[in-house]
Amino acid sequence: MKKIIVDLLGSDNGQEELLRGVKNADKNYEYILVGDTALIDETLFGRGVVYTAVEAADFVSNGENPLRVLNDENVSISKCLAYAADKDALGVVTAGSTGAALVGSAFRLGLKKGVQSPVLCCVLYRFDGKPFCLADCGANIDPQAADILNFALLTSEFCKSYCGVKEPKVYLLNVGKEPKKGTATYKAAYSLLKDNCPEFCGNIEADAVFSSNADVIVCDGFSGNVLLKCGEAVAMGIKNKILSYVSKDSGKIISDEIDKLFDYNDLAGAVFLGVNKPVIKLHGKANAKTVTAGIAQLIRACGENA
Repeated sequence: MKKIIVDLLGSDNGQEELLRGVKNADKNYEYILVGDTALIDETLFGRGVVYTAVEAADFVSNGENPLRVLNDENVSISKCLAYAADKDALGVVTAGSTGAALVGSAFRLGLKKGVQSPVLCCVLYRFDGKPFCLADCGANIDPQAADILNFALLTSEFCKSYCGVKEPKVYLLNVGKEPKKGTATYKAAYSLLKDNCPEFCGNIEADAVFSSNADVIVCDGFSGNVLLKCGEAVAMGIKNKILSYVSKDSGKIISDEIDKLFDYNDLAGAVFLGVNKPVIKLHGKANAKTVTAGIAQLIRACGENA
């Protein structure tokens, strides 16, 4: 039986909430659950889930140096990545520190040939309902131009396999459409993309992201994370405003449609690309629904139910 490793520590909502998500996930896999073993048994024993509980009482917090993942084998993400090296393991699902997951996945799981750093990629939806990939969305804050080219190539391949797009249209997130817009890094990235990425279509501004024909949008992790969280916040604010004016039935339809586009609990997590095993990074505020979706995302990313 293939294995899925879940890090239960480091989220805002606690282990019990995440375990509810595991309980509702695909039962065709064995789950390696890293956290409070007593709570794991209390929640899942006899509930039809095949699992192994691994004790971990500590984790790398967002305020700590992520390199701790390399120096402390007792933190939860270190234990998860150790189990992920097993040939029967699909990968890891975690809602813990993004930095620790980035560093740990690169050094514990190893990088694919030619890759300098993993890129964090999330799948979002355009207003026409079609998916697109945004990378980097929060891991590599200050990359070089060559890194951004690498992000584009990795994400384009992921878009082909995960989203089923044969020739993904790739855009560079920028402050203008013109080739000379942006910082020196972005100008250099534009040139590299133009020369080395056959599907590159040019720059795209933030106001066009959800209404464009883009299949892949690349940027640094700072800009990508700001775009992602701003989109979530604005969409949820508009949804709540609309719900205060419409009937309950109409409101549910509106709410469901907006959630499909922006709610991170429905959209699962972001995927570290470029490492030898997929690592799914869930939102820190992940709930049970997010965990179930994140596990399904990992299974799909591995081609298990393609």
